[in-house]
Amino acid sequence: MDGVKTPPVSRTGRQAAAPKRGVQHGDRRRKPARRAREDPTTSRVLLAGLDEELARRVAARLGDVALVQAAQTEDETIRLGQVGGWSALVVDHAPGLMGRMAATRPPGLRLVACLARGAGPEVPGLLVGSLGVDQLLFHPLDPDELARAVARITGVALPVQEGEAPAAPDPMSRAVSRIWGRHRDQNLERIAVLEEAAMGLLEGSMDQELRRRAEREAHKLAGSLGTFGLNAGTTLARRLEIALGPRSDSVELDAVALAETVEQLRREVERGPHVAEQGQTEEGAMVVLSCDDKWAESLVVEASRRGLPLTLRQEPELARQDLVSEAAEGLIVDLSSVPEGGLELVGELAAHTPPVPVLVVAESDSLDQRVEVARRGGRGFLPRSASASRIVEAAGNLIARPSAARTTVLAVDDDPQVLDVLEVILRQHGVAVTGIVDPLGFWDALERTAPDALILDEDMPHLTGIELCRVVRADPRWAGLPVLFLTAHRDRDTVRRVFEAGADDFVSKPVVGPELVARLDNRMERTRLHRAMAETDPLTGLANRRKSSQGLQLLLGLAERRNEPVCVAVLDLDHFKDVNDRYGHATGDAVLRRVGQTLKRGLRGEDVIGRWGGEEFVVGLYGANAQQAGDRLRHLMEEFRDESFSTPSGELSGLTFSAGVAQWPDHGSDLPELYRAADKAMYRAKQSGRARVMSA
Repeated sequence: MDGVKTPPVSRTGRQAAAPKRGVQHGDRRRKPARRAREDPTTSRVLLAGLDEELARRVAARLGDVALVQAAQTEDETIRLGQVGGWSALVVDHAPGLMGRMAATRPPGLRLVACLARGAGPEVPGLLVGSLGVDQLLFHPLDPDELARAVARITGVALPVQEGEAPAAPDPMSRAVSRIWGRHRDQNLERIAVLEEAAMGLLEGSMDQELRRRAEREAHKLAGSLGTFGLNAGTTLARRLEIALGPRSDSVELDAVALAETVEQLRREVERGPHVAEQGQTEEGAMVVLSCDDKWAESLVVEASRRGLPLTLRQEPELARQDLVSEAAEGLIVDLSSVPEGGLELVGELAAHTPPVPVLVVAESDSLDQRVEVARRGGRGFLPRSASASRIVEAAGNLIARPSAARTTVLAVDDDPQVLDVLEVILRQHGVAVTGIVDPLGFWDALERTAPDALILDEDMPHLTGIELCRVVRADPRWAGLPVLFLTAHRDRDTVRRVFEAGADDFVSKPVVGPELVARLDNRMERTRLHRAMAETDPLTGLANRRKSSQGLQLLLGLAERRNEPVCVAVLDLDHFKDVNDRYGHATGDAVLRRVGQTLKRGLRGEDVIGRWGGEEFVVGLYGANAQQAGDRLRHLMEEFRDESFSTPSGELSGLTFSAGVAQWPDHGSDLPELYRAADKAMYRAKQSGRARVMSA
């Protein structure tokens, strides 16, 4: 019979009809989706109990690399299984059948079990531990995912689907894909460790060493996948890291949930980063408008390291569509390669509501060019000779500025109509307005809303805006809050009294929308800039000593009110002077930045992290006693020890820090006392051999 292989002989000695190519359901043969090669090495796959449509789609996806046959009943599966020659058996919802097949399992047969997500932990444990199942999948089943699993365990490569020729990816996507290609195998090896841990948990054989290895690999995946746009992968890896971490040692792990998460993570990594086609823009990206592919790709490579998505456009109209539709947040325009329409687009985007930030890069660094860009509304300007790192950093800073959508304003005016007008004007610019009519309720509203700015009416009953402004300026917590006045009086005496009270600006009534928005935006942008400069360590991006001290004081106050523990820790890098002397200060700076990243990544959002100078860092850990804080810091030190740095003198790795921990109120009643106690403990750690954490 044409197209049918010679039937193999079963173990009972009887001949059984071998399946034809494509999907067959018992004796009801269907026309295959694609003809397989007459190749005796072609994998043969038996699908038991799967929906017919799902089986058909799996077969179509496997194409010529596998002969697929489907069985709907246990007897039919047993009968076909006795034919022999199968590479893989996929069984849906039938542990009993899997047991019968496993009992007579020939060498080389790979087993895949499909389970409902509600399956109890005993089922996966039985399948993996007792029956030797190679792969667990969970419903709902995706045909592509199932085909990939079969291909993976049988050692074949999935064919490119017919009619799947993708549109040409843009240079940004090609650059990201190249970077991903260099790391893909390493990421898959990390997932293999997680799969080993999941299988060990199901079998009851996972020891602490394997658990720690798996946690480390999950942590590394969580820190890297987002760089390639795999945000779902980052979430899944972070979930695994938390589940396997030291804080979960006393919690019984859900084996099924862990296996499901690992499976989903492998799916994300195998799928890889999305390669955007021309005409697609990743949400939240910045657009690069340039006709110089090589220059643009250098930005993409740098941006990918920082997790900043970029979309390349070569036509101003396409860039305009991306930005006006809010598919992207900002624009980098290369005037040297896009001479026509570039400046016009800058002006149009600056006039848009809300304005779109634009960074202009130009060949000429002349004052005339800078003035022209500023007149058009450009928010940043750099010469084309600037490095890719500098350009990407400037672009990231543009969109990192708090957007209007996150801006809140507290407005006080005894006229409800004025408050309604303010709300309407500012809402269309994404500003949330809290309005109060009675100035006597001002302080409660201020504490409750913690606004980004105040708008005060100058003339109100009971309390004037000038009096409220003086109260605000007298409180250190609110002294730097931007304050705008609304006033119907523009005489010299009123203006003088408004500014003497501490006003930043004023707007005359009746309120003109564009003037109000422009004054508010300018004032807040300068306030944010000054605040960032005053509160942030420029090298690491961490809070500086002043800002972190304020945060630590808040933690201590909260701990006292709630009677909960809080710890202060002092960290100091070991042998840091030797690093600077041998490898140079640029490497030393990179080490300090990496310490900051490690601390930010490993500690909670409510913890306080600050750089207090040199190689010294101070951390506040709320809700943790000295033992818990010490354990957490030891874990972070081991993470940091694994970090490596490329230098002109070779690779640098194995760096450590020493730390001391002091707990409130056991080791001190206030911040100075706790700092001194933690500092002394840190020096004892240094004297005891370094690379350790000691308690006061």
